[in-house]
Amino acid sequence: MIPRYGPWALVVGASDGIGAAFAAELAGRGYHLVLLARRQSLLAELAGRLRRAHHVEVRVAALDAAAPDAAAAILR
Repeated sequence: MIPRYGPWALVVGASDGIGAAFAAELAGRGYHLVLLARRQSLLAELAGRLRRAHHVEVRVAALDAAAPDAAAAILR
């Protein structure tokens, strides 16, 4: 999948539950990640675990994906 889609994946709602599971699966496949969710502390904790376990780059941003300006914030 990396040759087709590139080395980075965006996971929205990544702080827990299915979003965190998707993030772990993608990291296990070698993707670098951008993790988005409202809870910065949970994102930072997950990012640290994924970096250590899978040796991938992980960037985090705490934001509400339902906010009217969320798309612009994500692109920044």
